[in-house]
Amino acid sequence: LRALLASMQIPALTVKYDNYHDFEALLDLFCRLNGTTLEQCETARVVTEGVNRILTQTRGESGPRFCTVFAQAAGFRVETNQANTSCMLSMLGGRNTVLQADGLRNNFSIEQLLLDNPDVIFIVMMGNEKALEKKFRNEIMSLPAWKKLHAHKNERVHFLPSELYLYLAGPRFPEAFLHLAQLLYPTREFCK
Repeated sequence: LRALLASMQIPALTVKYDNYHDFEALLDLFCRLNGTTLEQCETARVVTEGVNRILTQTRGESGPRFCTVFAQAAGFRVETNQANTSCMLSMLGGRNTVLQADGLRNNFSIEQLLLDNPDVIFIVMMGNEKALEKKFRNEIMSLPAWKKLHAHKNERVHFLPSELYLYLAGPRFPEAFLHLAQLLYPTREFCK
């Protein structure tokens, strides 16, 4: 895209925006471009302070092992910590069972999921949420081996709302982090 815009002599700034770390850096950049700082801009400060309040409450935790599945009509993939939801879960102390790769997502393998046997499974859906949940339940959760997973046995399989996790949550990041913290640590109470 950068090359195409440059060839048309259109000045542009292209940025990487995959997860909360990228969001925070871009928020800082745009605050500075507008002659202020994160600390001086109330709107930006509310978001970062809200997230930090949640992160402080889980700092030092060795949280549960998790897997984040990305569901779309074409099939399923698993998220590395570069993808937003897995990044957030890791920031909250969760431990991703998916090995880091060069991208946001790896190929999904039910066999690998069974070997990893995560404590919690999160599903992020891109498209019609009801149809994708049905597809995942029919194609994956109906397999006999699925019932052997810790996440299934402990009822810790969560279909996440797309408005908070498919795209980056922006000003709703504190809400998204709180929601994930409550799912990772269901017996704990968190201050907003």
